[in-house]
Amino acid sequence: MQRHLWSRLLLIACLLCGCSLGRAQLPAPEEKPAIGARMPALSPDGKKLAFVYRGDVWVADSEGGHAYPVTEHVELDAYPIFSPDGKWIAFSSTRNGNWDIFVVPATGGKARQMTFSSMSEIASDWSPDGKTLLFSTQYDVPNSTIFALDVATLRFHKLTEDYKSLAGATYASDGQHIVFQRHGFPWYRPRYHGSAAAQLWMLDIAKNQRTPITNDEQQHLWPHFVAKDGSFVAVTVGEPTPNAQYLNRPLMPLVDNEARTPNLWLFPANGGKPRQLTHFVGDGVRCPTVARESGDIVFEYGSDLWRLPFSLPLGESKPQKLTLYCGAEDKQNNVSREVLTGGVEEAEISPDNKTYAFAVKGDLWTIPIDKPKTRNADDATRLTDYPGFDRDFNWSADGKTIYFVSDRNFNTRVYALDVATKVVRPVWTGTEDASNPQVSPDGKLLGFWVAGPVGDTGRGPGGFYVVPLEPNQTEFKPKRIIALPRAAQGDFSWSPDMRWIAYTRRGVESDGYNIWITPADGSGKPVNVTRLNAWHGQPTWSPDGKYLFFASNRDGDGLYVLPLKPEAARADELEIKFEKPKAKDTKPDTPKPPDSPKPDKDPKDTPPKDTPNKDAADQDTAAKDNASKTTNEQAAKTTPDLHIEIDFEDTAQRIRRLTTQYPQNDLKITDEGQIYFISNGDIWSCSYDGKEVKSLTSGGGVAGLRPASDGKKLFFFRNGGLFQMTVGNGNPITPITFSATWEHDVRAEQKAAFIEFWRSYNTRFYDGNFHGRNWAAIRDRYEPLLDAVGTRDEFATLLSRMVGELECSHSEIGAAAGNVPGPSTRMLGVYFDYSYNGPGIRVKDVPKRAPGSYEKTRIKPGEYIVAVDGKDVTLDENLFKVLNDKGDKDFELLVNAKPTRDGARTVKFKALTGDEWSDIHYRNRIDRSRRTVATKSNDKIAYVHIQGMGLNNQINFDRELYEYAEGKDAVIIDVRFNGGGNISDTIINWLGTKPYGTYLPRDGYPEPAPNRGWHKPIVVLMNEFSMSNAEMFPYGMRAHGIAKLVGMPTPGYVIWTGTLNLVDGTHARMPGSGVFRADGSPMENMGEKPDVQVSMSAEDWLAERDPQLDAAIDLLMKK
Repeated sequence: MQRHLWSRLLLIACLLCGCSLGRAQLPAPEEKPAIGARMPALSPDGKKLAFVYRGDVWVADSEGGHAYPVTEHVELDAYPIFSPDGKWIAFSSTRNGNWDIFVVPATGGKARQMTFSSMSEIASDWSPDGKTLLFSTQYDVPNSTIFALDVATLRFHKLTEDYKSLAGATYASDGQHIVFQRHGFPWYRPRYHGSAAAQLWMLDIAKNQRTPITNDEQQHLWPHFVAKDGSFVAVTVGEPTPNAQYLNRPLMPLVDNEARTPNLWLFPANGGKPRQLTHFVGDGVRCPTVARESGDIVFEYGSDLWRLPFSLPLGESKPQKLTLYCGAEDKQNNVSREVLTGGVEEAEISPDNKTYAFAVKGDLWTIPIDKPKTRNADDATRLTDYPGFDRDFNWSADGKTIYFVSDRNFNTRVYALDVATKVVRPVWTGTEDASNPQVSPDGKLLGFWVAGPVGDTGRGPGGFYVVPLEPNQTEFKPKRIIALPRAAQGDFSWSPDMRWIAYTRRGVESDGYNIWITPADGSGKPVNVTRLNAWHGQPTWSPDGKYLFFASNRDGDGLYVLPLKPEAARADELEIKFEKPKAKDTKPDTPKPPDSPKPDKDPKDTPPKDTPNKDAADQDTAAKDNASKTTNEQAAKTTPDLHIEIDFEDTAQRIRRLTTQYPQNDLKITDEGQIYFISNGDIWSCSYDGKEVKSLTSGGGVAGLRPASDGKKLFFFRNGGLFQMTVGNGNPITPITFSATWEHDVRAEQKAAFIEFWRSYNTRFYDGNFHGRNWAAIRDRYEPLLDAVGTRDEFATLLSRMVGELECSHSEIGAAAGNVPGPSTRMLGVYFDYSYNGPGIRVKDVPKRAPGSYEKTRIKPGEYIVAVDGKDVTLDENLFKVLNDKGDKDFELLVNAKPTRDGARTVKFKALTGDEWSDIHYRNRIDRSRRTVATKSNDKIAYVHIQGMGLNNQINFDRELYEYAEGKDAVIIDVRFNGGGNISDTIINWLGTKPYGTYLPRDGYPEPAPNRGWHKPIVVLMNEFSMSNAEMFPYGMRAHGIAKLVGMPTPGYVIWTGTLNLVDGTHARMPGSGVFRADGSPMENMGEKPDVQVSMSAEDWLAERDPQLDAAIDLLMKK
């Protein structure tokens, strides 16, 4: 018996043991090499490698392998540099809201902050003795300055300054020379070719002597010394890449080679010919680092880091791709939940007025109007869950489907959403963007715009499309009704009888928007019914089919009305009353199309018989569910018994203004003939005859006005909340509260923003040929790098690199706003004497207009500021802790003739902002230039500077031209350091007016006719900082024969641009229209050349000499 018991126990034990041994275990963790490591930095001996990955600084062996993080912060830590002893790593970080310099032990630990101002400080190198760090910024002067920071005392002193930007400074092994970049477009445009390209310079620190190393129009980036003889490496190109596209002559697809590709080059110390070290083709080398002792080089290329071992001669060895492993964990939760009770972006009431659909955080939601009395009555129903934007939506007539626009799948398309099942199906699957879907009044058609070009013969995808909607629909087949390119498209609306479509379109030879009417089936030619170079919008048909209402500025802002047929009497003799049309039963068949308007067909306005592209003609979806717009029951609903006839003869002559109250948005007319619209952010009502106009709300902020079908209620949203107004009896307003539980996935949102960015450029970038680049291939290369993004700044950098490959201007990217507000440093209004190393701050000079230049608050050159607001100060970084975040408060300075408090006097004045300090320098410089011109020309020449090309600059120019030029023989118009705008055409028109006669009043002076203009010699001054519209201006002045040009070539930074705000908060610029000269040459990437070329050195600038201005004076004096 015992034997059996022991046997059983043994069997059970074996079984238990077997179960334990056989239990599933986690597999070995999979190791994947990190891609997207950036900004390498080698230790002096070349054995360790620091780099940036997912927002932190990491360290690994220089030959690759596993890495460990030395910084871990939610904000971006970047630009690492090993100290000469290899024990410290300096880096720069945005953890305080702006770029500051920190140091951290090379093995990791607590970081120590080294700089504290609100300016950007990015360290570029350690001195060979490890005592100082180089960085570039602007402190006491509005010029770019290279500083050396004492890492022990935090004292800073100036090495050199310039009116052009200085960056990337690195030390030679002797510690007495530095090489640096002067000027330059951003590093992510390494193939830029033009006057703004970064050039390399050498500084002898002891002699304070600068020597140019390069002087061409190629970018030269990231210089680093590689040998004790003074030779150094930098990234540049051997020949320019074609980036300038002529009008109607697209660039051929880019054929790359190693000479065009940014590669690593060696620049000999003796100034000999540079030698190419790497030979990559495509993309480009970035951010090289050199080990001080070993001479090894590591750099970025593609999505990886590469190592070039030291060899003699340098470059004989081959670059080796490094494999790095980074066990990076997300530093914050990527998925968060938030309960939203506001933030409405769009809203649409359902046809039965019982359900409100709205958009919050880019998703669609619904909430019932009449809620049950339950605890969860405010809970909104989420209909879509896409990390990007779902927007621009409308209900079907039966309330079962919502049609909306989304950019999922790299295209902006129209989708159908089944409200009950939440199933989403595409309605438009073409590659061109679609927008503004609207359902016809009978619910049988869906109309929307499609972007894209349209040629002279009507070919091309752009235009207005209509999709028939049927019960249980499984296939959508769009048909183009109007051929119209995207840039000309505007509003549209269906007529009540579905036989006509009214739409706005931009003029071909003007910026005006007119209203056109066309048969809804595309059978006739569209007719312009407003015919005026003005703005017309929001065409809205009256329910009785007699009038077309619209907003316009044709005879002043207001609401206008067009009688569709001639009226029986003059308007002031008519008693205009709304007569509600009788109802009829609508059958499911399509309404009979109207007769075509009388004018003959024009092929430019009529789509060709064949479909412009296969996607547009044969839409085949995989959808099989009931997302149909209508049902058989809905198709039999009652609709007005109308047959709208239009007399197209002299339509524009019948237009009259109904009210001067301007409908800015949401012009609506109820079935009862009551007119509503939004003006100045409030709801206004207008009677059918325009005699009663009144505001129904006050305080502004109203949007999304939608009257109920019976006109008894108005629905709208305001300041992010939903509301309804009951019309009459004081128009009471009640909120429609909601509670939307929103799940936010940062990674998914970032991916959606990436898609949105690429798609927006794909359809809206001014050159559909993308400067000869393959934009889709660029997307495919950069999309995998999203995994290496750890901060919003890195995401912006990724997009910058991506769009930088197009080599176009006006394409800058700004990171989404952070959670950490940066400090705001106020200015003392004096120049520092950097030759003084004692206590206090010795004043070198005080510019005119600064507080210290006035008697009450006088500070003299040579005096000392020994304390600020009670705290002792000296020229170290702790000074900025005292100057930060003063707001509008006063500074209280202790000023003395000696660097002690004993005998010091108190000087109090309001702290200067950075903008105020810059404006002082600007105004002083312009005054100095004006005095120089007056003196050297014996007061015969006037001088006017245009600071920017905005409306205020236009007003200032008009004022100053006649203030300073009256009675002079010539004028110099200076657009140097002008960032652009949009007023060049206006000013050129003024200055280019040719007199055709003379006005002579009795006892007066003769005046030219016309009397606005300038009819004497002009010289326009321009330079490498004259950008965008400030490049168009000198070109236009010379093209019109009005002026000669003096200075330096402009940079070729010329595109009409717009804004692009991405779903994650990243903001970008969108180049939308090219600018070409009369000969077809582009102004983008091909700057304007002067008639007389004169450069200005840093020494000229600092000594207040202006050889360009002198040349302009000489040229005019000769005339």
